[in-house]
Amino acid sequence: MFCFNCGNKLQEKFTQKCVVCGIKFDKFCQNCSFPVPSFANFCPNCGSYITKSSEYFTMEELKKVAVMFADVSGFTKLSEKLSPDEVRNLINEFFEFILRPVYNLNGTVDKFIGDCALILFGLKSSQPDAPLRSVQCALEMLRLSKEFSKTKNVELSLSIGINYGLVAVGKIGGLFEKDYTVMGDVVNTAQRLQTAAPPDTIYVSESIYKETNENIEYTGPIELNVKNKSQIVKCYIPKSTVTHVDYSKVVKNLTARYTIKVIDNIVNKSSDFLVIVCPDGCGKRYILLNIISQLERSNLRYYFISLPNNNFSKPFYLLSLLILKILNVNFEDSVMLKKNRLISFLEYLFKEDYKMAEKCFNYLSLVLQIDLNEDFKLFLSYMTQEDIEFEIYEVISSFLKKVFESEFAVVIIDNITFADKDSFDFILDFVSKQLQNKPFFIFSSSSEIHRVPKELHLKIHKLSNEEIKTAVTIQFNAKDVEEVSLQLLMNISEGKLDYFVEMLKWIDVKKLFTLSNGVFKINLSQQNIEDIRRNIILDKLSNIEDEVLEFLKIAAVYGHRFSSKIIFNILQPKIEHTYLLSQVQKLNLIRLIDTVYNSNFTDKIYEFVEPEIVKILLDFIPQQTKRMIHLKIATTIEKMISQEDLTIYYETLYYHFKEAGEVLRAANYLFELAMQYKKMQLGKFAVEWLNKLLDEIKVENSPDCLSLIVSTLEQLAALEKSFGNYENALKHYNKLLMLAKTDEEKFLLETEICECFILQNNFKKAEDILSELQQKLLPSNFAKTKVLYLQCLYKSYTGSSDLLMLVSQLETALKESNNFEDLAQILNIVSYSLYTFTSETKKVALYLKKALNYANKSKNLLLKAKILTNLGILNYENGNPSEALKFLTSAFELAKVLSNRHLQLILLNNIGIIYFEKGLFKRALEYFSEAFSYAHEWKLVYEECITLQNIAELYLEKGNIIESYNFFSQSFDLANKFNFISEKALSLIGMAKAMLEKSNLSAAEEFLNEALHTMSVNKENRVELEYLLAKTKLHLLQNDIEQATTTIEQAMKTVEQLKNLLIRNKTFRMYSQVLKCKKEYSKALETLKTCEKLASQTGSFLEFAKTYYEIANIYALLGNKKEFEENIKLASLGAEKIDEECSIKFSIMSLLNKMKG
Repeated sequence: MFCFNCGNKLQEKFTQKCVVCGIKFDKFCQNCSFPVPSFANFCPNCGSYITKSSEYFTMEELKKVAVMFADVSGFTKLSEKLSPDEVRNLINEFFEFILRPVYNLNGTVDKFIGDCALILFGLKSSQPDAPLRSVQCALEMLRLSKEFSKTKNVELSLSIGINYGLVAVGKIGGLFEKDYTVMGDVVNTAQRLQTAAPPDTIYVSESIYKETNENIEYTGPIELNVKNKSQIVKCYIPKSTVTHVDYSKVVKNLTARYTIKVIDNIVNKSSDFLVIVCPDGCGKRYILLNIISQLERSNLRYYFISLPNNNFSKPFYLLSLLILKILNVNFEDSVMLKKNRLISFLEYLFKEDYKMAEKCFNYLSLVLQIDLNEDFKLFLSYMTQEDIEFEIYEVISSFLKKVFESEFAVVIIDNITFADKDSFDFILDFVSKQLQNKPFFIFSSSSEIHRVPKELHLKIHKLSNEEIKTAVTIQFNAKDVEEVSLQLLMNISEGKLDYFVEMLKWIDVKKLFTLSNGVFKINLSQQNIEDIRRNIILDKLSNIEDEVLEFLKIAAVYGHRFSSKIIFNILQPKIEHTYLLSQVQKLNLIRLIDTVYNSNFTDKIYEFVEPEIVKILLDFIPQQTKRMIHLKIATTIEKMISQEDLTIYYETLYYHFKEAGEVLRAANYLFELAMQYKKMQLGKFAVEWLNKLLDEIKVENSPDCLSLIVSTLEQLAALEKSFGNYENALKHYNKLLMLAKTDEEKFLLETEICECFILQNNFKKAEDILSELQQKLLPSNFAKTKVLYLQCLYKSYTGSSDLLMLVSQLETALKESNNFEDLAQILNIVSYSLYTFTSETKKVALYLKKALNYANKSKNLLLKAKILTNLGILNYENGNPSEALKFLTSAFELAKVLSNRHLQLILLNNIGIIYFEKGLFKRALEYFSEAFSYAHEWKLVYEECITLQNIAELYLEKGNIIESYNFFSQSFDLANKFNFISEKALSLIGMAKAMLEKSNLSAAEEFLNEALHTMSVNKENRVELEYLLAKTKLHLLQNDIEQATTTIEQAMKTVEQLKNLLIRNKTFRMYSQVLKCKKEYSKALETLKTCEKLASQTGSFLEFAKTYYEIANIYALLGNKKEFEENIKLASLGAEKIDEECSIKFSIMSLLNKMKG
C-alpha cells in the first residue's frame, strides 16, 4: 500500500498516518480495505465512492506551504478595565497594525480563531522562499507588537509557531456552511509550536530552520514534547535576519520600465503572450522576479517554468513541465507521487465527469511517463502514432481549458528556445483560440523568435552610461561618479545588468571605492581590472573551505542544475550540510530551485547562478578526475534512486556514463529509454533514440556491445516495419542477417525480409526468397506457418489461382495456435485479392465475414473497423446500400472510439455518398459538412480536398451551379497547393461540368484540357472515366457527334475495369444520350434497359429517376405517348423520393410541360 499523497510505501502498523508527509487516514475503503483520508471523494486505490459524513473536508489541491499561528495574549486583563466595545476596537486595531508585513511579504491571512491568526505563505502559488518570508514576517510582527504595546500603553504579547510542508488545501464544513482552509500534520504541528512558545517568542520547526538558516540567525535547538506526537519535536528561535547588502532598489530602478510594460500587457489584455528578448547577462532573472513579485502583490496566480538546456529532446517536455507545475509536483518527484497527485487533481477538476477524468488520466500519464494500465496499452496499440499524438494534444487542451476557466493565470516560461518544438507550437496555437478565460504567457529568450510578430517582442537593452551612473549614485549615496570609473564600469560590465550588479557587490564587499565630496571613484589595480568577472568568481572560490569547494566541483560536473542529495552522498562531507549550502548561497554561487520527493528520500535541487561559475570550476578539474566524478554520479544515482523512479533519470545516467567513458553502460540507458517510449506507444521517439544508440556504439567491438547492437536493430526493424517504412526496415534486417549466427536466426530474418518485399510490391525479390525458404524449411510448426502465411500474402497481392487452397491450410494452422489476429488480417487481404482479380463477389463477402469473426475473437478494434469498412464498400458497390450503411456506421463508431481521424473522414464521406446516390440530399450534406468541419479542424488537407469535391457534386446535382463551382474551386486550390494530382484533375473536371451546365463551352473545354494535362502525370481509371464523360457531354453540346461517339466508346472500355454499379450506370446513360443524338433510338432504349436493371440493383432513387427520364425522353421523340406517360410517371415516382429540389426534378417538369404544350 502507498500513501495517496506522497507515494511513500505504508507499513501495516502505520496505516492510520503516513510517516513521511503526515497525512492521516481515518477510514478504510469498504471495497478494497485501502486506507482513505477524510477528505477523499473516491478511494485512491480502487476508485470506489466514499460515503461522506454530515461534515467533511473537500480537497482541492495539495501545496507546500509555510503555516504560521500567531496568538495574542493580554486581552483578558484589558477586559477588566475596558468595555467590550473598547476591547473589540483595540483588538481590531492591533491586528490591523501587526498584520501589515503579511501583505507586504505576499502572505495570506486564512482565518482568525479567537485571538489567534492562521497565516499562510506559498498558498497563492509555488514559492520556494515561502519559509524565509514567513520567518521575516514573524520577526516584523513581533517588533510591531512591542511597538503597539508601548504606544498604547498596554501589555500585549505574541506567541508564534511556524511549520513548513505539504498541506491539503480545500473547504471544510457541512452542506450549508463551508470554510476555506488547510489541513494536515504540518498545520497541527505549527499550532502545537505556537501553544508551546512563551510570550513574545517565535518557535519554528526543523523544516523551517533547514530552509532559512543561511538567512536567519537562530538559537536552539529546543526539544519539545507536544500533544499527539510520540517523538520529540525539535524547534528553533529566530533572532534576526542575516544582513546582506541590498541591491533590490538599484535592480528595480533599472528594470522598472520592462516590468511595467509586461504588467500593462497582462492587465489590458492587449495580447495573449509576450516574448522577453534578453541577451545573456542583461538581467532577465531580475526582470522575471520583479514580474512575479508584482503578480503576487496583485493576487494573480502564476506558474513559473525554467527550461534547462539539456532536455535531450524529450517528447512533450515543456507541456509535461506545465502540467506538473499545475499539479504542484516536480519532474524528479517519484512516479507514485505524480500518479497520485494526477488522480486527486483530476477528481477535483472534473468532479462528476468520470469519463473525462479517466481519459485525461490515461493520456496525461503518457505525457508524464507514468505507467499505463494494461487495457489502455492494448487500446493504444490499435491506434496510429499520429492519432495518439492528436489525442494527447486534445486532452492537454481540455485539461488546460478546465484549469484556466475558473481562474486567470500567468504562465512564465524561461529559456523558451530550449523547448521542444511540438510543445511550443501547441502553446502558440492554444493561446490563439477564443477561450473564455485565457491565460497570459510570458516567454523569455536570448534572441527573437522568428515565427512571433515583432510587436510581441519586448527587447531588453544593455545599460546606458546614464543608467549606470544613476544606479551607482543610488546604491552608494553619491552625488556623482568619476568619469573614468563610470567608463570602467561600463566596459567591464559590457552594459549587462547581471555583470554590473555582481561587480557592484564585489566592489562594495572589498571596499574598492572611495567617496570624496560625494563623488564615487573605483580603486582597482590593473591586475584586478583584467578579466574582472572571472576574478570576482575566483575571489569567492578562494575564500571557501576545501570541502565546500569540492562540493561545488562535483556539482559543476553534475551540471548547471544539480541534486544536493546525490552530491552529498558522493562527497560525504564532515561539515554540516545546511552550513555548507548556506556558505555557497551567501556568496551568490548557487540558488535553491525546488524540493523534490523521490520514493526513497527528499532532495533539494539547486542551480549555479551563472554558467561562468561552472566553466571556472570545471577548469580546476583534470580530465581524468572529471571522468571519475561522472562515473561516481551515475553509480550513485543507480544506488540511491528506487527502481520505479529510475526511468526519470535515464537521460541523466546516459550523459554521465558517456562522459565517464563507459560507452556501453551509457548505451544501455539509451536502449532502456527507447523501450520506455515504445512501451508508452510513442514509437516515433523510440526510433529516434535507437538510431542515436547505434551512432554511439558503432566503433565498439565487445561481445556485450554486439548483443546490444542486435537488440537495437531488431527493435528498429520491427518499429519501422510497423510504420510502413519498409526500406528502413529492410536496411536493419539485412544488417541483422549479416550478424546472425544460426540457421534458424537467418531463416526467421529472411521471412521478415520477404514480407517487407511483398508489402513493398517488390514481387520478384519476394518470390526468389520464398522459393529459397521453401527449400530450407525448418521443422518447427512456427516456421511452416510463417512460410505458409508469406505464400498466402504473396499470392493475394499477385492474384494467383491456387490462393484459396493455401488459405485453407493457413486458416487451420493459425486456428490451432489461436492466432486470430493474423488470421483476420490475411483473410481481409485475401478478400481484397478476390475482389481485384475475380468477379466472385460472394466469395469476397464470405472471406470478409470470416475475417470479421476472427477480428472479434482477437479484439483488435482497428482491424475490425477496417474489415467493417470493406464490407460496407463491397455492399455499396454491389448495389446493397442499406447493408452498406449498417457496416459503415458500425465502422465509424469504432473509428471514433479509436480516434482514427483518417478512417472517420473516409467513412463520413462514404456514408454521405450513399445518401447522395439514394437521393437523400439533406442527410448527405449533413455527413459531408461534418467531414469537412473535422478535416479542417484536424488540418487533414487531403480529406478536406475530397470532401469539398463531394459537396460540389451535391450542389451540382441540386442545380446550384455557382455554389458547386466555388466548392470545386476551393478543392482545386488545396489540390494544387499540396500537389494531389488526381484530386487536382477531378476538381478541374468538376469546374468544367459546372461550366457545361452554364453553357460556357469554351471555359469548360479549357478546364478539361488542363485536366488532361494534369492526368498525364498520374492516370487513374476513375479520373479518366470522369474526364471522358465530361468530354462526351461537351462534344454533344458542340454538336460534334462523331467525337462524342469516339469519346464515349473509350469511356465504355474504361468502365469495364471498374466494378461500381453506379459508375457503370452513369456511363451507360451517357452512352444512351450519344445514341439518341445519332437517332439510334432502339440501341439507346436497349442500353437504358441495362441502366434500369442497374438502378434497381443499387436502390438509388436518383439513378432510378434519371434512367426513366431518359427512356421517357426517347419515347417523346418517337411520339409514343403511352410509353412516354408510363416512363415519365416512373421517373416522377423516383424524383418524389429525393428530399430536395434538384436538376432531375426540373428536367422532368420541363419535359411534361413540353409534351402538354
